[in-house]
Amino acid sequence: MSTQVYLIRHGETMWNKERIVQGHLNSELSSEGRSQAKAVGEKLKDYNFDVIYSSDLDRAIDTANCINKHHNQVIILDELLRERSLGVLEGKNWNTIRKNHKEAGDIYHSEDMNSEIPGGGESKTQFANRVKIFMDKIAVQEEGKKVLIITHGWYIIYFINTVLGMSHEEKSRLHYVRNGSISKVIYQKGEWFLEKFNT
Repeated sequence: MSTQVYLIRHGETMWNKERIVQGHLNSELSSEGRSQAKAVGEKLKDYNFDVIYSSDLDRAIDTANCINKHHNQVIILDELLRERSLGVLEGKNWNTIRKNHKEAGDIYHSEDMNSEIPGGGESKTQFANRVKIFMDKIAVQEEGKKVLIITHGWYIIYFINTVLGMSHEEKSRLHYVRNGSISKVIYQKGEWFLEKFNT
């Protein structure tokens, strides 16, 4: 019995456009982001999902609500689906980070898996473990079901790294996860498999 999981990145936000780091902070969807959310909703309108999960951050919830207009289900919010916590980087653009938070920016861009970003941010290992905990829970809890998850770009990349058996240092080999894109993974006989990415 296989579990099908569709992973959706939220629509573009105003801070995405302005290259401001979001992490756990909220930024509203841009007009393009609202269009992306509606478009992915149309793509998925004939899919019979058994359950819908979303990050509890506004940009994911707003995207989930657009999709759910075609399904009318209860959306289950879970903070484990949040983007990586980025500490002092959150709410700042990269010019400000380079000037005032170089150490934190260097940790973000480095291959160091264990250093936490100053200001309460997660290390890459902490984030990867959080992603795995949720997805392994879904594999058991929703066995045999068709599951929709609305989450964030790095969340999808980190999980697919795991599915493909890639180290997280190799994440640059993956393409950027587009806002409003669909990726699909399947859990079968104790293993995850990637079926589609970034469509």
